[in-house]
Formats: sequence, structure tokens, C-alpha cells
Amino acid sequence: MNLKASFSNLKPNVFFMGVVSFFTDVSSEMIFPLLPLFLTDVLGAKTVIVGLVEGVGDSTATLVRIPSGALSDKIRKRKVLTVWGHSISTMAKPFMYFATRDTYHFLVLVAVAPAVLAVVVLLLRVKERTPLQREEATSSPRAGRFPREFKLFIVIMVLFTLGNSSDAFLVLRAHDLGFFHSGCSYASSPIQPDLCFELLAPGDAFR
Repeated sequence: MNLKASFSNLKPNVFFMGVVSFFTDVSSEMIFPLLPLFLTDVLGAKTVIVGLVEGVGDSTATLVRIPSGALSDKIRKRKVLTVWGHSISTMAKPFMYFATRDTYHFLVLVAVAPAVLAVVVLLLRVKERTPLQREEATSSPRAGRFPREFKLFIVIMVLFTLGNSSDAFLVLRAHDLGFFHSGCSYASSPIQPDLCFELLAPGDAFR
């Protein structure tokens, strides 16, 4: 099956949610590397605090999926929760403009643009699907409670995200060593190593 045929078989919702995910990832990958620099340079936080913030953030994101999924099943509306989630994320990103140094302001403003595009595509192109019959959702004998295997999986995920090595440490190390200076012009600029990182990071959204 060729590439054109593969795309023609995609449902519109699948395609446009992929577009939304791409724009969101591009925006996030441009802004999130600024967080460890803000914590260390502005707040004077130590590396262990940066790791703790990253771990707690990832663990919280994992845990929030449980009640949000249950709420989605209850109200039978997927799009409204998705729009709210992306909108809150988009509205939070401009605050990095006030939290960072002047050298990063332009980068923050540029990064907000794809996040806004993601919300626009989500609102205009992604359609709410007809909800499943309630009988299908409640047919399981374990409906209303989580099986032991699922609880064990959540515990493992929380522990893993708490202990997982964060990209924040790579950003801080690259910033300290000026690792990318040799590949960029204007090497004396304090933003240069981070700018190189931002130019490469959005490619992660293609995975």
C-alpha cells in the first residue's frame, strides 16, 4: 500500500488529531526546555529540585488521565474535554514570557503560535463522534472499579516517571558546556545553545 492510499484511508478525525498533536508537540518542545533554565537561573533552584519538579509533573499528568477518562465516559463527550485540555495548555504557555529573560521572549512568542493553531484545528476540523451505547460501556463485570492489574500498572508508571531521567538535565548540561556552539553562528549569544535545541526538538513530534 502506497503512502497516498494510506492517507486516503484515514478517517478525518484521525488525520486532524494528528495535526493537532503535531502542532502541540512543536509548541511544547520549544517552551518546556526553558523551564529548567528558569528554575536554575531565575529562582536559583538546585538540580535535584529541577528533577523533582519534572518527576512530579509527569506523574501528575499520568494520574490525571484516570479521572479525566472516567469523566469522559460519564458525560459521553470527548471533544469538549480535549478542547479544554489543549486550551488550558495554550493559555499557560505565554506566562513563560514573563518568567524568562529577555533573550527568550521571542522564542516564547513563536512557540505560542503552533499551540493556538492546534486549538483552532481541534475546534473547526475535529468532529464529536456519536457516543457509544451505555450497555457497551457497562457490560464488563468489573465496571465501576479498576482491576488489580490496572492499579499495578499505574503504580509502576508513577514510580517510573518519578525516577525517569529528564531531558531537563540534558538541557542544563548543554547550556553549561555550550555544546552546540560549534554548529551555530553567533556563538557568544547566551540563547544560542538553547536555540539549536529548539530547532531540532520539534522533529520529535514526527515519531
